[in-house]
This record gives sequence, C-alpha cells and structure tokens, in this order.
Amino acid sequence: MITTQKIRMPVDISMTILSVILMGGTVLFPNDKVHQILGMVLILLWALHIALNRRWYASVGRGHYNPYRIMQTVINLYILVCTILLAVSGMMMA
Repeated sequence: MITTQKIRMPVDISMTILSVILMGGTVLFPNDKVHQILGMVLILLWALHIALNRRWYASVGRGHYNPYRIMQTVINLYILVCTILLAVSGMMMA
C-alpha cells in the first residue's frame, strides 16, 4: 500500500465517526467546550483529507465528463462548500 493510502483510510473513518458523534449536539455534550474542540479536530481532519486528495481537485477540469462523473463532481463540490460554511458558522458561534 502507498503511504497516502495508509493514511487516508484512518482519516476517513475518523471523520465519519467524529461527524456522527458531533451531530449529537447538546445531548451528548452538555459542556460546549468538548463539542467545540471536537469540531476543531474535525476541521483539521477535513484539511488533511483535502490535502491527501489534492490530485482529485487538480483533475476536475480534465478528461471526458459522462453523467456519472458530472454527478459525482457536483456532489463532492457541494459537500466541500457545505463543510466550509459549517466550519465558518461554527467558529462564528463559538
């Protein structure tokens, strides 16, 4: 396995688990500090995830676009925009 592939899997799993945990909000975290710290960790994991997958972003403008690739690209870019807005609004509320 390539080194980036060894790093990608734990990062993706950690992001998924942390996202689900953070969705619990005040039910799981009566103290906002824990929720905020875990949110910052999730932002750092997103940054690492984007850095590890930077080749995908470089290839967005290249190649032939069939309907599946168009759908996949649009969904990924919407998730990126939503994540950035979520991180910004979370920091503004903190």
